[in-house]
Amino acid sequence: MAELQDEIRRGCLSEHNHAFLHGEDTAVPGSWCAGRAWCGRKGCQDLARRDDCVDEAGGHRRKRTAGQANRKENIKQQECEFCRRERASKARVASGMDDPRFHEAKFVEAPAIFANNDVKYEANKKRSRVFAEHHNSAMLYVRAQDTPSAEVLRDKPRIAEEKARWLQDHDKHGGNLYGILPLALGMPMALTDHIDRNPEKQLLRGKIGFVHSWVLEDGEQVVYKNGQAVLNKLPRAVFLKFPDAKWTLPGMEEPGLYPIVPRRAKWYLDHGRQHPVLGVTRQQLPLAPAFAVTAHAAQGQTLSAAIVDLQISNTTSPIASYVALTRVKTREDLLIYRLFDHELFTRGA
Repeated sequence: MAELQDEIRRGCLSEHNHAFLHGEDTAVPGSWCAGRAWCGRKGCQDLARRDDCVDEAGGHRRKRTAGQANRKENIKQQECEFCRRERASKARVASGMDDPRFHEAKFVEAPAIFANNDVKYEANKKRSRVFAEHHNSAMLYVRAQDTPSAEVLRDKPRIAEEKARWLQDHDKHGGNLYGILPLALGMPMALTDHIDRNPEKQLLRGKIGFVHSWVLEDGEQVVYKNGQAVLNKLPRAVFLKFPDAKWTLPGMEEPGLYPIVPRRAKWYLDHGRQHPVLGVTRQQLPLAPAFAVTAHAAQGQTLSAAIVDLQISNTTSPIASYVALTRVKTREDLLIYRLFDHELFTRGA
């Protein structure tokens, strides 16, 4: 794990470590690390001697390809049982969205770490559905209420279609409020605004609680279809449970329960202009599913498990991936979201 992290940080990911992560055959035995087979078996060490992927300075060179595929297969067949177990445990890239590891208890609720907000936003919505299915819980969708300004109404004649599209946009474009917010009982939710600065509570942006219950508006008719329903009105409140809390609000019998009520935020359709004028006021619960974070937000945290995305853009620094990978202590607590290109981490520090 330490060798992999260092290679990602320095931008010199070796071919065999990239292959290990993807569960592919390698020109070295499965326990290979720091230039030797850690099983201690001479036979396994000898399997790698004909391979020159590691030079004397510790760098990595591209090996000649003649007979490479057959030799890799032979190494996998001849390596010891320890090396086979190590090889299996190093395969951390998910095979697809149906990879069974996504349904393991530690990964169902583990945060996913992404380099940018766009992917994080989509992953939060998808993993909310996975959570509801895993816990056999119904899913409620809360639609934000967007009120366009007079300038927007003049500029956008087909306002009904525009408002429907706004609900699908990234929350960072909507005043940090979700257009459509998923809710399920027990689901971890992060505060998107400072709710209560009281020193005893410290319910600040990013604090995570769990959905305990909600109070709907009078007259709200909830119609479930395939375990899902879309609310017509914003809830009066959603109660979050903060498990470690010692405080109890007046009128509450249970400690750590806090009502989250809808808030308003203003955002602009022309936010890229120096002086934007096309304003929209959004009303929504200041919450977001707590299944995904950016690498920047994850800095300093130690996680019991994490799902990490390494398929970064060419303009993203590999350091973001290094930060993500170093949030867990062991490889077994790491699941890599999808396949990623080797070349992304071979461009130097």
